Amino acid sequence: MEISESSWHLSVQIDFLCKKINSKVYNLSLYQNKQEWTNKDSKEVLNQLKNVFLSNRLPNFGDLFSTLLLDIVWRSRLQVEKSDHTFQEHQDFCIALSHCLKWPDIQRFTLDYINNKPGFIIEDSTEVSEPKKKKIKRSQTHEIRILNAAWLFSYYLGTDCSHIIPIKHILPYTNHESIDVRWFACLTIMELQRLSPTSREEFLSKHFTVQEIIDLKIRHKLMDADDDLIEELKQHDVTTNKKHIITEKHLCDQVVCIGGILISKINNNKSVEEHTDMTLELLPVPSNKSNLHSLALGVSSGSPVLLQGIVGAGKTSLVEHLAKLTGRLGPPELMKIQMGDQMDSKALLGTYRCTEVPGEFVWQPGVLTQAVTQGYWVLLEDIDYAPMDVISILLPLLETRSLSVPGHGDTIRAAPGFQLFATQRLLSTSTGWSKQHSSNCILLDKLWTSVLVEPLSRQELSLVLCSKYPDLSSVVDKLLDIYFLLSAGGHQTSSTVTMEMDKQSAVGKFLTHDGRQISTRDLMTWCSRIYKDFDVTSSAVANMVFLEALDCFIACITKQDKRLPVAEAIAANLNITKVKVEYFMTIYKPDITLSTKTFTVGRVTLPIVHKTTYLQSRKPSLFSYTRQSSVLLERVSVCVQNKEPVLLVGETGTGKTSAVQYLAEQLGIY
Repeated sequence: MEISESSWHLSVQIDFLCKKINSKVYNLSLYQNKQEWTNKDSKEVLNQLKNVFLSNRLPNFGDLFSTLLLDIVWRSRLQVEKSDHTFQEHQDFCIALSHCLKWPDIQRFTLDYINNKPGFIIEDSTEVSEPKKKKIKRSQTHEIRILNAAWLFSYYLGTDCSHIIPIKHILPYTNHESIDVRWFACLTIMELQRLSPTSREEFLSKHFTVQEIIDLKIRHKLMDADDDLIEELKQHDVTTNKKHIITEKHLCDQVVCIGGILISKINNNKSVEEHTDMTLELLPVPSNKSNLHSLALGVSSGSPVLLQGIVGAGKTSLVEHLAKLTGRLGPPELMKIQMGDQMDSKALLGTYRCTEVPGEFVWQPGVLTQAVTQGYWVLLEDIDYAPMDVISILLPLLETRSLSVPGHGDTIRAAPGFQLFATQRLLSTSTGWSKQHSSNCILLDKLWTSVLVEPLSRQELSLVLCSKYPDLSSVVDKLLDIYFLLSAGGHQTSSTVTMEMDKQSAVGKFLTHDGRQISTRDLMTWCSRIYKDFDVTSSAVANMVFLEALDCFIACITKQDKRLPVAEAIAANLNITKVKVEYFMTIYKPDITLSTKTFTVGRVTLPIVHKTTYLQSRKPSLFSYTRQSSVLLERVSVCVQNKEPVLLVGETGTGKTSAVQYLAEQLGIY
């Protein structure tokens, strides 16, 4: 999706930073005095900001550069991991990260970094029992910074970080000569132990007097935003003509920018070319940009995301596109699960299965368990159709990011990269949007970050069609007029376009709940079929467009008496007479021709696959060459030619299976 490049103006932040630190040490004054940054300057500024971040000179660094913080911490991590990875560098990085943990994306980044990493309190266990006799003597100021970082880790990350700040390493500091060190050590222990309010008061009273507790709380302003920084930035002179700009192209390779929101990418050895089916063509129209930006905000916040919208609005496509941008090109990095009444929770959690050894069983984790453990993305399609037992396992996952697997092990904590998405269909009504299906998923409503995926307006649909199928530009308005007669998408509710009154009155005129709803997906399928053989100068183009419309829009209507009025309305927009409509609806029978290399049925010609098989004596299918069977065969052949999935719906004995078998036999497929 080609979205206009995001940019960040850093003149105010750089000027403020240079006042707080010695800018000459980091060469920031050199770039501060420049009127305009080159590409090289912008990249170098980001590298210098990384050095400032690692130096811990400015505890509120995250507040100052919050929009670019993810890029800066990734640069810092790469430097730490590419070097000899000394304990001092690791410790400085952890201290710097601790002051940025109030942002959810930095929390997930930190959990991913500290996985299998050593603690940052001390270098080895010999220094635990006697902190004062360390091999490397540290000042009280440094010890305060370390214990402050330990408390911030325990406050924001809880027990997930207990392996890098064990309680046995913190306890000696509760008897430290510095009252500030003792204060942060006690706070850390209380967080790791998850003490109740009463127990916290008792614990603190053993180490501090009442007046000391009051003084310490005032001195350290625990958990409060840096109001002084915010106020000073507001008063700072923002009227500047300097072009100190960072753009997307200056960011490191480990992050991707989506509408100004930075999201971490994963290292994936697969190439995009290997997953051409995942290539999406979402054009940068306002609705697409707004929807993708809302989705990126939800992912950045770390909360589960529920995408709500009408059928064909692009809910699944948005998730797939975002996954692709972050390096998740397909399974298992992104797994899609279709919800339904028959969905069993065991398929999500896992079950025991037998092996080749008699009496031996092994645990086979389910799709959801694998995703939670490995940190994959999961998309639950049509969550409103999920049964109650599935809802029951999703509740703790949404509330605490933990998955309970009955009968197998303990509760599983979600890995840092895990992200849960779900989709829910809505109906467009005269009063707004309504849920299509009510179910037990109402229990989850307050646990999601909901994103309303708005349908494209008429103007946006026109832009999309002209971009994807430029040869159809001259007839786009007619095509949209036809589509809007049948659409249930609520496209006319968009405020980005004002339609003529006669077109507004025609919207949804032939909307019916008989059969499936007509959506933008059908419009794209229709246009893709037309585009292949479209010739505006041909006299037969109208007939071709009409026949494709019959397949895409009318074939799904189950009641015969409703098909003819819809067909006549479509034909009227294509200047096709009622006589022709009646012919195509009641008399038309496609010709079937078989040659040595091709099989032709009506307007479709398919190549024959010559295969040698031992099933030559197989009994041929019973196919009747009636009008209904021939039309059905043509429609199936069109889907095969365009590689489209097809669902045949009808009563028993109407020839659905026979048509597919007959087509396969004629093409040499057994």
